[in-house]
Amino acid sequence: MSETSELLTAAPAISGRRRSRVLAGAAAGCVVGLTAVYFGFVWTRAGQAFEFDVLKGAPALLDTPPVLRARSWLAYLTEYAMAAVVVLVLVVSLLRRRPALALLGAAVIVVTAGVDRVLVRWVFTRPPLVVDPMSRENSFPSGHVAMAMSALLGLLIVVPYAWRGATALVGSVFVLGIAEMTMTVGWHRLSDTLGGNLLALGVACAGLAVLIRRSGVWMPLPSRRVLSVLLAVIPLLGYVVWTIVAAVGPVSDALEHQSALFHAAGAAATVFSTLIVVAFLLLLARIEPARSTRRRADA
Repeated sequence: MSETSELLTAAPAISGRRRSRVLAGAAAGCVVGLTAVYFGFVWTRAGQAFEFDVLKGAPALLDTPPVLRARSWLAYLTEYAMAAVVVLVLVVSLLRRRPALALLGAAVIVVTAGVDRVLVRWVFTRPPLVVDPMSRENSFPSGHVAMAMSALLGLLIVVPYAWRGATALVGSVFVLGIAEMTMTVGWHRLSDTLGGNLLALGVACAGLAVLIRRSGVWMPLPSRRVLSVLLAVIPLLGYVVWTIVAAVGPVSDALEHQSALFHAAGAAATVFSTLIVVAFLLLLARIEPARSTRRRADA
């Protein structure tokens, strides 16, 4: 969609202060959630014991089909893949003649990766509260999950609002299973995947809040924005329901079978990743960042 056609289907640019506050609040909520997950799982004996029990049921050391598929899929999640997504974000934004979106979309991916490395290596630690021979080093938050989710959120920021639903659905095929896969191969714990998702969402919301505070927003026509959101939100929520229903059996047997506990935790990681995408789509549902040079009215 060209920028001209976008202007024909959007109201004049208005102040983004109110919506910027909503996004800033969401970013702050992600920080609170990230902190709560870290201290709840990593700095308590009960949290560490639970995650150790979960990982004991992981088939990480076995060459089963799920493990082989997870290893194969995760092998593509490299710095080169992320660089390719950054290039895609830049190309889409520049084709729309939106350099500010190009910078923001790329920054979401790069900053998320950088903050994750800082947190894992120099900020967060893992105290030895339980005997855990599988991994004694801190792995919170998951860089794999954070990178994958930030790539999808960065793309959702730069594509036209009419394309967001389709972009979310296609991107979800590649992203939503990453959290469970990292647990399947024994690289990360459940808390790591939750933290990685919250980190990516927090960075995306913070960056978008700054942009629309400066540039204002367009308001897409109601029919357009509702259709774009529903195109993705309804299938994604359906996937959440299906995942939960499929995990009901493992949850009921969790106290007796460690593998069942692992599958239930994996389902929880997948559901959380899906809800992160849904939450970001809903935050974006009523806004399209305007050009900073456009005249704005107060909202």
